[in-house]
Amino acid sequence: MPIILGAAGLVVIAVILGCLLLLKGSDDVMMAYTTEDGELMFLKNLSEKTEAVEIDDEGAEYLLFSQDGKYVYFVSELENQYTGTLYRMQISKIGKKGERPEKIDKDVYPYLLRILENGNLLYETRDVGGSELFVFDGKESERIAKDYTSFGGVDADEKYVYYIERNYEDYTECLYRTTLDGEGKEELLVEDADNIYNSYQDDVLLYSREEYVDDRSIYTIYSKAVDGKEEKLVEGVASLLDCTVEDEKVSFYYTVYQEETYSLFDYVTYDQEASDAASTLTEPAMPDKGNDYTPWYGLYEDENGRIYYESYSRIKYYLDFESYPDMSDVDVAYAMAEDLYAAAYAEYETAYNEWYAIEQRKTIAQELKNITSTNSYYSLYVYEDGESKEIAKRALNIKSGYYSDIFVYEKTDEVITDKVADVSELEYAYQVYDLMDSQEETRRVYYQNIGGVESVLDLEEEEFQVSSVYELNDESVILTLYDGEDSYLYAYTVRDNVLVNGEEITDEYRNLSLNHAEETLYFFTNVDMEKMEGDLMSYRDGKCTEIASDVSVVYMVGEKVYTLSDVEMAREYSYNRSGEFSLLDKKGKAAKIEDDVDMYSVDFCDENTVVFINGQDLYIYDGKEARRITRDVNNFWCSEYVGSTYKYLN
Repeated sequence: MPIILGAAGLVVIAVILGCLLLLKGSDDVMMAYTTEDGELMFLKNLSEKTEAVEIDDEGAEYLLFSQDGKYVYFVSELENQYTGTLYRMQISKIGKKGERPEKIDKDVYPYLLRILENGNLLYETRDVGGSELFVFDGKESERIAKDYTSFGGVDADEKYVYYIERNYEDYTECLYRTTLDGEGKEELLVEDADNIYNSYQDDVLLYSREEYVDDRSIYTIYSKAVDGKEEKLVEGVASLLDCTVEDEKVSFYYTVYQEETYSLFDYVTYDQEASDAASTLTEPAMPDKGNDYTPWYGLYEDENGRIYYESYSRIKYYLDFESYPDMSDVDVAYAMAEDLYAAAYAEYETAYNEWYAIEQRKTIAQELKNITSTNSYYSLYVYEDGESKEIAKRALNIKSGYYSDIFVYEKTDEVITDKVADVSELEYAYQVYDLMDSQEETRRVYYQNIGGVESVLDLEEEEFQVSSVYELNDESVILTLYDGEDSYLYAYTVRDNVLVNGEEITDEYRNLSLNHAEETLYFFTNVDMEKMEGDLMSYRDGKCTEIASDVSVVYMVGEKVYTLSDVEMAREYSYNRSGEFSLLDKKGKAAKIEDDVDMYSVDFCDENTVVFINGQDLYIYDGKEARRITRDVNNFWCSEYVGSTYKYLN
C-alpha cells in the first residue's frame, strides 16, 4: 500500500495518481479530525447521526488508519517542527472510559508513517544523531536501520527498505537496503555516488561520480548489479539525459562537452593584409601654420624686384599678385599664407588618413588575433549493449522529453565559414562579438534526433525557436515554440524517425504538465491572472478537449470533474486559495457545492464522496448535497481515499 500523502491541509503536490482503494459509501468511511482547541476527534462513519468521540486532547500532526480498520496511528506533541510522539489507539476502545492512546515512540517524523501489507507499521525517528527506521508489529518496535540521512522507499513486495547516508563534506551518498523483517543484514548497494539515476529497486543500479575539470562538472557513469561488482561504463560525461534498465541491461543517452578555441581573427576577412604589411608609410607631420606659413618679418624685395615675405621659420614666399588682384601687398601675403596652409593641411589629411587606415587595420587585426573565443558544444551518445555510439556531433541547446529518445537541438559549424565582417569594416576588435550575436539570431537551424537518427527539423516559421519537448507516446510529440514575442504549442506526428504534420494547438497556454500514464498534456488557456482563472485543456490522440472553463483548480476523480473558481488568495505570493467548489455535469456546466472551500482541504473517499473544509467547518458531499459535519476544524483524515488528478493555475 503506498504511503498516504493526502491528509487534508497537507497535500501540496499537483498530481495524486493511482491509489487503488476500494470505493465505499460514507457509512463505511471513518474519520479523525483536530479542532481549534487542539482536540483529536473520531467519527466511526460519516452518516449524519454519528457523534464525534475524543481520541486525545493533544491533537495530531499526522494520522492514518490501519488497513484492517482496527487501529488509528497518529503523531502529536511536536517538540519542534519535525518530530513528535507516536501513538496508537484501538478504534473499538475510543470513547470508552479510562481508555487512552498507547505511546509507541518519541522523536517520530510525522510524514513517514507507512502501514505494510502485513499490518506492521514502518516509521522513522530523528534526532541530532541522525535518523533511525523502526517496524512496529503491534507489540514492540524493532530498529532495522540507523544513522542514515534520508529514506529511500520500500520495494513493491515489501521485502526491502532503502535508505541513504550522505557525506556532507563532498556531498556523495551511499545507498543501503535491509529487510523489513529485521532478520537480514544491511547491504551496501552503491558507495560514494554523486547521482543515482534509476529506481533503487531495480536489479541493476546506474550512478555517477563527479570530478571538476576546468571548473566544469564531469561524471563517470557506473553500473552495479545488486549482487554483483561495480562496472565503469563511460567517462567524461557532461549530463545523462535518459536511462532504461530492463532485464538487467542498462541503456542511456548522455552528452560529452567539447570546446574549440578560436581567435576572433578567425571570424573575419582581411583583404588588405598583404598590402598593409608591405606598406612603408609613416605618420606624416602636421603642417605648422604659425611657424611655416604666417608672415612674420614683413615684406622684402629681391634683386629682381620681386616681393616676398618670410615665415617665422624663414621660409620665403613670393607674392602672387595675379591670383589676388586688387589687393595690397600685405593683404596678398596674408591671403597666400591662409591658402598655402589650407592646401598643405588637405595634403596632410589625405596622407594621414591613408597611413591611419593601414595602422588601424593592422592594430585591430592584431587585437583580434590576441582575443580568443571558445566555441563550445556537445556530442550526443547512446550507450546500449555495452557500447557507446555517437549519434550527434556539435550539438547546442539540446531539448528532450522526460525519459525520451527524442532530441531537438541546434548545431555549430565544424569549420568557421560565416565571416562576420572584413577588418576594414570594424571600428574596434570587440565589435566582432556583436556581429556574431546578430548573425546567430538570423541563422537558427534545428535538428531532430529520434532513435539515433538525425535530420533537419522543418519548423513552421523560420523565426521559431524550440523551448521544450513533450513526448506523449511513440507517435505523438508536442513542441513549445517561441518566435521572439509569443509562444506556441505545436503537435507533431512521429513517422520514420521524423516529426511531421506540425499543427498549432494554441498560442496561449500556461502550466503545462504531462501525464505519461494517460499520454495526455494538460494546460490552461484564456487565462485571467487578476482573477486567477482560466480554461483547463487536455491534448490527447490528436484532439484538444476543454475539461473546465473559468476555473482556478480542477480535481479529476474517475469520470467526475470538480472545480474551484471565484477564488481568493490566502496571501500574497502563496498558491493556496479558497473559492466556489463545484461539480461539472456531462455538458461541463458547474453545479455549486459550497463557497469558501480551501483548495488543499479537499479529499475524495470515492468519486461521489468528498470531504472538505469551508472556512473552519468540516463538510461532506455525497454526490447530491453537502452537509456540515462539525465546526472549528483544523485538519482531518479519512480511512479511505481514491486517487485524483489535480491541476491548479499559477
